[in-house]
Amino acid sequence: MLIVFFAALAAYSYNEGKARNILIDNIAFSSEGKNYEAFEAIQVIVDGKEPSLFLLEGDRGAANLIGKAHVLAVEELDENDRVIKTYRVSFKSSELKGNVINVVPLVRGKLPGWSYALEQ
Repeated sequence: MLIVFFAALAAYSYNEGKARNILIDNIAFSSEGKNYEAFEAIQVIVDGKEPSLFLLEGDRGAANLIGKAHVLAVEELDENDRVIKTYRVSFKSSELKGNVINVVPLVRGKLPGWSYALEQ
């Protein structure tokens, strides 16, 4: 009985504590004939943890995701780095199609292609 308990605890801990390295892009995006421009400047906060990522138009940053459920806060900044608008998007690790997230389609309703595999 004790072995079954520890095996279940190990499986639970493995799944809940699983970490994944991802890349976060701020690049222009097209979907269904519509073009979406990249943000001029954004601050991205992953799961409410510091350090945040500062990304200019066309930039890419790296972050770690730990666990199954995540929240990305994307703060759109003006030329003086003041927050104009904040987007908060929740997603699960199971929704990821690869190790890259583009915040442009993500904050616009998780348009298809918001997550993709890095092409070698």
